Amino acid sequence: MVFDAIQNVWTTFMHFVNQTWVDARFAQNHCSTVSRIQLVTQFH
Repeated sequence: MVFDAIQNVWTTFMHFVNQTWVDARFAQNHCSTVSRIQLVTQFH
């Protein structure tokens, strides 16, 4: 019973961490893409 509760909390926590990491990576990639586009527009 206790183990099930711990497992549920752990699963939820890991899901949250993964989601945050994915969001952070996506934001990072999005930012670098925007920077590249800005660089390209400046040179043309």
